[in-house]
Amino acid sequence: ANASTLDPVSESTAIDTDIRQISVLLKQAGNAIDIAVDDGDMTTEKARTLNDFLKQGADQLTPANLKLAVTDLATACGMFD
Repeated sequence: ANASTLDPVSESTAIDTDIRQISVLLKQAGNAIDIAVDDGDMTTEKARTLNDFLKQGADQLTPANLKLAVTDLATACGMFD
């Protein structure tokens, strides 16, 4: 959520850095989901739902759409509350 609170004009470098870091984390999350399913720690259905939220968030991961990305990614995190 940090990047979504920054001024896109004056802090574009920080926003771009945050987006790159989030992208790496999303790839790692995808790999972890696959492992969790393979290990029997997550159902295929739950993995599909989680992957859908992560993909939606990743697709919105642009400076102009960060607030939408935050919503999708927060929903994905909320699956574990």
